[in-house]
Amino acid sequence: MSLRDQRCGARGRGFTIVELIVGIVVVSMLAGATAATIRTLTKARNASLAQRQAFGRASDAAQRIALDVARAARDADLIACRVLLTDSPRNQSVQTDELLLLTRDVAGVRGGERTGNASEGDEVEVQYRLRAAEGGDRGADAGFVLWRRADSGNDGVVDGGGVATPLTPRVVSMSIEATDGEKWFAAWDSDKDGLPHGLRVVVEASDDDGRVRAVARRVIAIDRAPMPVENVLDGEGENSNASPEGEQSGGQAGGQTGGQSGGGGS
Repeated sequence: MSLRDQRCGARGRGFTIVELIVGIVVVSMLAGATAATIRTLTKARNASLAQRQAFGRASDAAQRIALDVARAARDADLIACRVLLTDSPRNQSVQTDELLLLTRDVAGVRGGERTGNASEGDEVEVQYRLRAAEGGDRGADAGFVLWRRADSGNDGVVDGGGVATPLTPRVVSMSIEATDGEKWFAAWDSDKDGLPHGLRVVVEASDDDGRVRAVARRVIAIDRAPMPVENVLDGEGENSNASPEGEQSGGQAGGQTGGQSGGGGS
């Protein structure tokens, strides 16, 4: 056999069983490593999207409340302004605080059109509360929906009427506190306690699957108008700006002024 025939025979020879097995093992390892990498990247991407979705909901809800609080009506006459903070029931494990306040907004309540709604004025009554999502019980995976109710502040009805709009789904909890400049209180009524120095809003929300949760916080300062002079005179020299802590601790501040009543609430 010539050298040329030997070379042609070598080129025509197939793979051995060992070579095939080694090739299959290498391909399997490469495929497994690629699949594991893709699976890890997909999992990380889904986790990032879920975290972003949960935080986006919590942040949007907290920011919307902060926007209205920043526009709260301020006046030396407490009748012209209102901040009512209602604490959650004590026997409830989830925080579902409610907030009612009088704000100033040049846009109309209904559709933002001033034409036809000019009688509403720029005072808007705003209320925030959580309601269980449809198809789910309180505390279930469906969570709560944050609702915002807006109504004209000149209609004579303080806590009703207007337009209610669902804002944020999948809210887990909402905690709102008011401060007198020294301490934070779970409940507040400006009719008794005057305007607070600020509010702290904490909203927790989840993603669509309910597996990832995120928390957003906002602290909003409220510029307080000076208390009416007649309130100071009626107190006969006593402290007319006693904080709501006075009633919680047994009325240590005392006095007959309108600012001494407790706002610690239920």
